[in-house]
Amino acid sequence: MSDAMTDWWREFEANASRIDALFKRRDEWNLPDWMHEHLGAVHPALMWEYGPAVKQPGHRLVITPEVRKDLRLLVRQLLALAPELHGWEFYEYRLVEPFDEAMQTVEGRTGIDLRDVSVEARRGDFGCIDLRFISPRFDPEDAESHERSDALQAVFIAAESLLGEETLDRWIGTVDLAAEPASRGPDLVPLRQLRETVDALITDIQDSLPHRPWHEADLGQGWTCLQLEPEEADEYAGQADLFVGVTVYPNMIRNVLSSTPFDSVRWSRFGERFCYLKIDGLEGLAGSSFEDRGGIEDAVNDLLRTEKLGSAIGGGTGRRYSYIELAVMDVDAAWPMMRDVLRAGCLPIRTWLLFHDDDYAAEWRGLYEATPEPPLPEFE
Repeated sequence: MSDAMTDWWREFEANASRIDALFKRRDEWNLPDWMHEHLGAVHPALMWEYGPAVKQPGHRLVITPEVRKDLRLLVRQLLALAPELHGWEFYEYRLVEPFDEAMQTVEGRTGIDLRDVSVEARRGDFGCIDLRFISPRFDPEDAESHERSDALQAVFIAAESLLGEETLDRWIGTVDLAAEPASRGPDLVPLRQLRETVDALITDIQDSLPHRPWHEADLGQGWTCLQLEPEEADEYAGQADLFVGVTVYPNMIRNVLSSTPFDSVRWSRFGERFCYLKIDGLEGLAGSSFEDRGGIEDAVNDLLRTEKLGSAIGGGTGRRYSYIELAVMDVDAAWPMMRDVLRAGCLPIRTWLLFHDDDYAAEWRGLYEATPEPPLPEFE
């Protein structure tokens, strides 16, 4: 993969002047086919968009995985290799556009003018912000029509353009249409005010999060038990086999277990990453110095809380695997120390550190050099 990334940037640097000439109408050639050939060699699901530079005269290139959030780390790795080129800027998210430019973008791509539309922005489930775009044109009787589908596409583009792709990915829950507002309260604002309204809601959500990092929290009380009924299967990605768990952060775990996208930024104001140990229990803890999951949690907590790097905040038992929920301040600093403690306890070879964030869905750390890849979800 690193060779494909290096080849991409070599090709881009060699052709940057041609791309500039194309945008200035001094040259004519097929840029989309060229991008498909060279950027597509890194990964065919990567999307791209050119535009004017933000910090200098010149151009910007956005490379984004869009809905393939599991490729977000790949994009970051790719952009970390970008050369320093005069007149060029590179981004992993589509940027915020001024209102008039955003409306031009929407109209240019969909033919729909949204300038007269209002929007309701409200706190939804799991720290998300739900958006409902309001206009008499959005007839509820047309729920299955092409017109409604086109309108949904238009308001989604508007939300992405006005908020930026990063805010859309991390914070926005449902996006819907209605002919009339649910109420005439302060939630209803002109579309021009969408960004400031969402920013205010984000601040409110962040203010409602725990006021100290989990390694400073009292874990002596406030535990909640969760029970599920997983289906039997040959293998289980994520926590698909979990049937009982305990946690001091139940709403966060409910987000994990739901179909709502997960982002740690909605659950911590201190930059904690929510992740978990997954331990194969097929043969129990035979040969381990740990008697049970509780002993593993205690050892992890003794390390993480002492080093102020994080805390165990829950655990669970599945049909095959055991789980320990973690809130970690710095994964790169914490994992080598955790690994040493867990290796010393002779945990099974099929033990991993995995992540709840959609952006990290394909990321994992194995306990041993010989630890195989964990069961992962299918990415589309």
